[in-house]
Amino acid sequence: NTQVQFISGYNVLKGQHEYTEATQIAGGTLAFANDGALPASSKLWISDGASLLVNFDQTIAGILNWAATEASIVIEGGQKLTIAMPAGGHDSYHTMSAFDGVISGDGELLVQGTTFDDGLLVPTLLSLGGANTFTGGTTLSSGILEFADGALGSGSVTMDGGQLRWKSGNSQDVSAQIVMPDGRNA
Repeated sequence: NTQVQFISGYNVLKGQHEYTEATQIAGGTLAFANDGALPASSKLWISDGASLLVNFDQTIAGILNWAATEASIVIEGGQKLTIAMPAGGHDSYHTMSAFDGVISGDGELLVQGTTFDDGLLVPTLLSLGGANTFTGGTTLSSGILEFADGALGSGSVTMDGGQLRWKSGNSQDVSAQIVMPDGRNA
């Protein structure tokens, strides 16, 4: 498998891209010149010390950086980062996304995936492990969102579907943050 890699410096991705390989930010910062510059079919890998600046709306197929706690994502200017995890995996490698770094900014995180288990396919899961400070909120429309203490940021968590799961050792009360599709709090 080939992947598109950014090694260092401040990189700006322009235009629309259709590649399906992973996008790796091994160092430096990756920013954008337009909405949808990252291919929606590409998983994103962010290494320790690297950062993603979501300054235009972006959709990705997943994110991987287990234990890279020095990685960061900044969602600025009210932009949206959609993690739309596709179905079809038969093991957790293909269906799990994880980000243990810090997500900050005033933008929104949208999570989409699958929650079914037909005995053949593993449900999709996004695991957030960092002490996130983003304020734009989270919308979970499908899939499983697993979170550590403080990982949901300070915005609302809109439950349009899917499952919210506390990571092992997390006892955080997030009931005041949860909003149901009809606008009611949980």
